[in-house]
Amino acid sequence: MKILLTSDIHGIVSSAEFIADIAQKEKVDIVVLLGDLLHGYSDSKDYDPRKCFLILDNISTRVIAVKGNCDDEDDRFHFSMPIAQSATLFNHHFIFTHGHIIEAFRPTFTKGDVICLGHSHVPLIKRTKDGLLYLNPGSISSPRSNSPCTYMMIEDGEVKLYSRDNNLLDSKMIE
Repeated sequence: MKILLTSDIHGIVSSAEFIADIAQKEKVDIVVLLGDLLHGYSDSKDYDPRKCFLILDNISTRVIAVKGNCDDEDDRFHFSMPIAQSATLFNHHFIFTHGHIIEAFRPTFTKGDVICLGHSHVPLIKRTKDGLLYLNPGSISSPRSNSPCTYMMIEDGEVKLYSRDNNLLDSKMIE
């Protein structure tokens, strides 16, 4: 199984196109969209939430999407998203959320859980002392803290962080 994780597209059409293209080229089984998909950077020439929605809505593989802090409640595009989702993948419990309300979920985490979140626009692969694995793919559109535009792939239990120009930046086994 191959999973693509991305976050914080913020209505940038070229970023949505990149994600759709890489999902198709890499033949991923699941695309995970970790929030802030359509809104947030209206000053960009490449900002078009309607076109971005159509691109993401036409991804031909399974999509897991969660709502971010910039995703409107009354979204004109009827792109319904929960605040969090979970799934069992690679024999681990995965929790998908944007990250802006992570504290509300923290009491439910147990050793071995994989917490996938966005929000910070900074990539992260971190295992904690209490046995949790945090994955943040950073932002494919608007990185922060001198990081490049990034996304993650998970295959055969290995997490890989890539820059938008497809350079491998980091990797770790889920274990």
